[in-house]
Amino acid sequence: MRSQPEGALAMELRDYLIVLRKRAMAATLVFLLSVVGAGVITFFTPVKYTAKSQVFVAVSNVNEDISAALTGSNFTLQRVKSYSQLVKTPAVLDPASAVLGFTIDPKSVNATIPLDTVLINIEVQDGSAERAARIANAVAFSLGAIVVDLETPLSLEKVQAKLFLFILNLYFWQS
Repeated sequence: MRSQPEGALAMELRDYLIVLRKRAMAATLVFLLSVVGAGVITFFTPVKYTAKSQVFVAVSNVNEDISAALTGSNFTLQRVKSYSQLVKTPAVLDPASAVLGFTIDPKSVNATIPLDTVLINIEVQDGSAERAARIANAVAFSLGAIVVDLETPLSLEKVQAKLFLFILNLYFWQS
């Protein structure tokens, strides 16, 4: 070792190697326990798949003037926020569950809206990729039926809401 000025605590590479050699067994044990612990946690963590469906909401107007189109666009942007809140309700999940033949857990379903769009992204997490995709698709179609029921005018209004379903059967593995 080089002589250090008084009060200095600097170590050279050789000093680190000496300490590592003295503590090699402890360092190896800590490393192996970390690897085994990570393996155990990974093994016991259930696999979850995420499937996504995307719903596009559009307003069609019998009149093709610009002001009506702008009004319809603003109307749709406001409505999409409400539609996304319906995804976890029994009004949407019960018909989807009836079609699938099993009960859908509302906690496994989530809806998001990309900023300033008329899209509703429906995500479902499940232990089976196929089941997650079936649930996402059924919820999207059920949401479409509910929206059409809600937006069907009781009077002779010219604005009608139409819902287009773009089903994206995307599977994502998550742990």
